[in-house]
Amino acid sequence: MRFLVNNRRWLVMILGVWLLLGAVLRFFRIEEKMRFIWDEGRDMLVVRQMIVDRDLRLLGPFNEQGEQKDFFGVFHYYLMAPALWAADFDPVGPAMLTAGLGVMSIGLVYLLVKEWESPLMGLLVAGLYAVNPLVVKYVQWPWNPNTVPFFGLLYGLAVTQVYKTKRWQWHVVAGLLLGLLFQLHYFTIALGTWWLVVWLAQKAKWQEKLKSLGLFLGGWLLPNLTFIIFDLKNNFFLSKIFLASVSGGSEQQLLEFNWSTVLPNLWNYLTSVTAGLFASEPLTAQIIALLWVGGLIFYGWQAWQRRQVSLVGLIGTSWLGLLILTSLFPSLVNDYYSSYLWFGVLLVLVKLASRIFHTKFDIWLAGLLYLGLMGYSIHANQLNRVPQWSENMPAVREVARIISNDVENNQVKNFNVVDLSTADSKATRYRYFLAVNDTEPLHPDKYPEATALYAISQKPLAERLAEPIWELESFAEAKSLELGKVEQLMIYKLNKL
Repeated sequence: MRFLVNNRRWLVMILGVWLLLGAVLRFFRIEEKMRFIWDEGRDMLVVRQMIVDRDLRLLGPFNEQGEQKDFFGVFHYYLMAPALWAADFDPVGPAMLTAGLGVMSIGLVYLLVKEWESPLMGLLVAGLYAVNPLVVKYVQWPWNPNTVPFFGLLYGLAVTQVYKTKRWQWHVVAGLLLGLLFQLHYFTIALGTWWLVVWLAQKAKWQEKLKSLGLFLGGWLLPNLTFIIFDLKNNFFLSKIFLASVSGGSEQQLLEFNWSTVLPNLWNYLTSVTAGLFASEPLTAQIIALLWVGGLIFYGWQAWQRRQVSLVGLIGTSWLGLLILTSLFPSLVNDYYSSYLWFGVLLVLVKLASRIFHTKFDIWLAGLLYLGLMGYSIHANQLNRVPQWSENMPAVREVARIISNDVENNQVKNFNVVDLSTADSKATRYRYFLAVNDTEPLHPDKYPEATALYAISQKPLAERLAEPIWELESFAEAKSLELGKVEQLMIYKLNKL
C-alpha cells in the first residue's frame, strides 16, 4: 500500500482503470437500459419546445396528482438542452450527458476523499463507487435527481476550499452550487450543513462571518431567482403550493410527523438504501446498515471530541438533516433522495476496514476481499438483463414511428393517442417521439374532439373497450384496425364512424 502512495503514476493508472470501468458500466446498452416514462417524456417535450420555439422557461419539472403539486427548478432543462439539440432530439443524448457526469463523479469522489483523508483512501472509495449498482443505475437516464451526485461532489470540493483556503470567493461558489442542487431537488438542502459546520468552525471576526454568510446566501439565491420571478409573474402560484404543503386541512399537505413511526421509518429508509448499494437481502442489508451507521456515529463523535472538522463528520450532519426531512415527508421517501451521500457510506465502511487490517497478511486479505466486493458489484449491475417496460426506449420510438407513418400516409387529422399498457394513459413518452416526427397529436384534454385514436395496449383492444376509460369513451362505437406489434405492445387505430 505504501508503494501506491509513494508512486503517483500508479495511483493515476488505477484511477484511470476505475474511470474506464465506470464508463463501461454506465454507457453499456444505455439506449435500451435508460428509463423513459412519463417524467422523461414530459421533460424532453419541454426541452424540445425551448430549443425549437426559443421558449425560455422559469420553472422546471412540475408534477400534479389530484390536489398534490410538486415542482422543481429549471436548471435541469437548461442542462439537458445542449445534449438534446446535439443528439438531433434523441433522448439518448441527455442520457449520455447524465452518464458522463456520473463517470466524472468517480474522479470527484477521489479528489474529495483525498483532500480529507489520503490518496489511498480516495482510490479505494472511488473504485467501489465506480462499480456500485445503485450508483450506476441512477445515472443512466436524464432525470433531475440523477445529476445531483456530480454537483453535490463539486459542492463538497468548494466547501473544502472554504475550509482550507478561507478565500471569500469559495463562499460564493459553494452557495451557487448548493443553489443549483436545490434547483435539481429540494432534499439537497441537507447539504447546507457542510458549509454551516465549516463556517461555525472558522475563527474570524463577526464582521467577516457576516460577510461570508452574505456571500454564501447570495450565491445560493442567484440560480433560485427563477422561482421568485415566476412567482411574481404568476400571482404567487408557488408560494400558495408551499403554504398548502405545510398547513393543515389540505389534500396538498405533505408534512406529517408521528413519534410512533418516525424511528421505524428512518431505519427502513437506511436499510433500503443499503440493500440497493450492496444488492443484498434484507437481513444482510440490516447488518451492513448497522456497521456504517455505527461507524458514522463513532467517527463523527471522535471528530467532535477533538473539535475537528472531518469529512465523515460533515457526511454525518447531512445524513441527519436528510433523515429529518424524510421523517417530515414519509409519503415521499425514495432511495435516490440520498444519492449525494452514497459515497459517504462507502467511505465509512472502508475506514472501518482499515482499522481492522494491520499486518501484511491482513492487508493481502483485505485486498482480496476488496476485489471480491468489486466483482460482486459488477455482477450486480446485470449488464445483460432484459430491459423492463420503463427502460425500453427503442420500443417506444418504434411504436411512435408506426403511428407517425400511418398519420402521414393517410393524412390523418385531429388524432390523439392513448397508452393502455401503463398508468400514463396520456401516452406522454410516445407524444415526445410523435412531436419529433412532426406528427403531433391533439392535447391530452381533447380526446372527445379527435376523429382518430391510436391505442397502445398489451391486451386485445376488445377487452379494454369494455372498461370505463375516459380516453376511449368517445370511441366506443369506432371501427378498429390493428396496425402492428412491437414486442409485447399492440398498436390499434380507431376511426369514428
